Amino acid sequence: MDTQPTIPAHEAIRNLLATYSYLLDSADYPRWSALFGEDGTLEVNGEVWARGEKEVFRKQSDYMAASPKPVKGFSGDFIYRHLTTNIHITVDEQAGTAEAQAFFFVMHVDKGTPAAIRGGGRYHDKFAKVSGVWRFVAKRLVYDWYDA
Repeated sequence: MDTQPTIPAHEAIRNLLATYSYLLDSADYPRWSALFGEDGTLEVNGEVWARGEKEVFRKQSDYMAASPKPVKGFSGDFIYRHLTTNIHITVDEQAGTAEAQAFFFVMHVDKGTPAAIRGGGRYHDKFAKVSGVWRFVAKRLVYDWYDA
């Protein structure tokens, strides 16, 4: 018998969105990429950047390895903070699908300088419940501006 309480879909999806930012900013790319499952896409400005957990992991790891200032976690000389706000979620319980829209901002913290918001835009996400767990079907980022 399952003793864990059932989490309402809206709250589970809010947790998924927070987990996305938390794991990305902590540089925990294996757990972060798992949020996409086998087929979920990560899209940037209308283009599919990566599809599925393995490719999302590889592309993000390669991107950070090539960066002159790679993010290595919550502390260090250079860190990111992804901030998500104004989240609107629509759930189709019967189909086991959902969508969300939100605004995001990316803050860079470079040791010895003030933190700065370096970009922002909109998320347009699609989700599906897989084996009882919400996962990204499509994580869509649309940058309205980015100066880093």
